[in-house]
Amino acid sequence: MSLQQMPRLFSHIMVRTDENVPNWFLDESSRFTLKSARTFFLKPGVPCGWGKLIWSSDIPPSKTLVLWKFFHGRLPTDQHIQNKGLHICSMCTLCEKHEEFIHHLFFECPNALYIWQIFLLLISLIRMIFFILLRVKLN
Repeated sequence: MSLQQMPRLFSHIMVRTDENVPNWFLDESSRFTLKSARTFFLKPGVPCGWGKLIWSSDIPPSKTLVLWKFFHGRLPTDQHIQNKGLHICSMCTLCEKHEEFIHHLFFECPNALYIWQIFLLLISLIRMIFFILLRVKLN
């Protein structure tokens, strides 16, 4: 948040003199809630549908956190660490030929592409087995 945006934030918080209690005017109850803060900071019209997909009880929280970091560009890659001001020699841990950054790790690295192919093959096999079992059960 920039300094120019700070007055916008504080304009919704006011201390009432009769109770000497801060009130948050973005919520009907005048109480601060995370939901009201999220609504305040989220730009109108920006869909956040992927959040419902990854923040699910079907996905373990540790995996969800990795997905969240991926979507927000917060995975601790060499590039991310360098952006924080630490100068390190960057090398992809999978192929040891290119700099380590998110796009390379997931979409360009030959070893990562091979892993994705195996992953997709396994998903195809699971789907095929599921449909065979379903067909056998129906007959």
